[in-house]
Amino acid sequence: MSTSFRAVPVLAAALALGALGLTVSGATSSASTTYYACLSKGQLSSVGTAAPACPRGALRISWGAAGPAGAKGPKGDPGVTGSTGPTGDQGPQGDAGVQGEQGPAGDPGAQGPVGPQGPTGPQGPAGVTLNSCTTPPATNLNFAGCNLENVTWQGVDLRGTTLTAADLYGGNLTATMLTSDDLRYLSGGHLKLVGATADGASFRNAEMTYADLSNGSFTNAAFGFTTLTGSVAQDADFTGANFANASLGAPAGFSIPWFYGNRSNFTSAVLTGTNLRYGLFQSANFTNANFTNANLTGADVTGADFTGATTTGAVTSNVNWTGATCPDGTVATGGGTCVGHGF
Repeated sequence: MSTSFRAVPVLAAALALGALGLTVSGATSSASTTYYACLSKGQLSSVGTAAPACPRGALRISWGAAGPAGAKGPKGDPGVTGSTGPTGDQGPQGDAGVQGEQGPAGDPGAQGPVGPQGPTGPQGPAGVTLNSCTTPPATNLNFAGCNLENVTWQGVDLRGTTLTAADLYGGNLTATMLTSDDLRYLSGGHLKLVGATADGASFRNAEMTYADLSNGSFTNAAFGFTTLTGSVAQDADFTGANFANASLGAPAGFSIPWFYGNRSNFTSAVLTGTNLRYGLFQSANFTNANFTNANLTGADVTGADFTGATTTGAVTSNVNWTGATCPDGTVATGGGTCVGHGF
């Protein structure tokens, strides 16, 4: 206030303000408002925000609209719980959770009903007839593992007969029919198959040293890994036969003729890795045959035809090429050679 006064007059002034309808507010908006009045004999007059000119004997007073902040009152009681608000909008879809572990296998289901009877299958091939090793030779017999040394079965039809691992040493099967027969692992040293027909037969892994296959027909037969050392096969037909890794020639350390295949037909035969050392193949036909990695060391191929033959890796030391037709069509005349002409 602009003028000092005693406590009693101030209290009276405050009461007077109440009587005049003026209130003292603590609001921030009126904190800077200053009120003025004239005080005389405990009575206020000329109350307002402008300083009045007080009459003689009256005291001019002033005060702020807001008094000092009072002490913090005690915490009030909790209010009544409000009512539940309305349900909010659904939130966005969350990310997929981690894949759970596979559950245990379920119990097996009940046995289903038996299906309808299927149609009858086609007739199977005829089986090999059960027989003993002494049964007379015929078609579709089984002489596997039998000892048939020195047997004479000339002109017999043995088609469909199994002779796997049979011993036919010294046997005579001249002019027999062995088409598509199984003679694998046959022991046929000195076996005679002169004029025999064994097209498509299998002689794989057979031991047929010193056998005679002259004038026979062995087209498309299998002689893989077969030993024919010392055998004679003149004028035989081996068209398309497979002699892969077979031995027709001389064993290592020998340099004399060990296979006689003069005038035989080896057209398109497979002779890959075959031993043909010191073999006699005069006038033989080797058109389109495959000699990959074959050994022809010391062979006599006088007048033979090698047109179109495959010769990769073939060994041709000391071969007699006289008059032979080389793979490229060149004829080795007058001591010529096929080396450099397809070999």
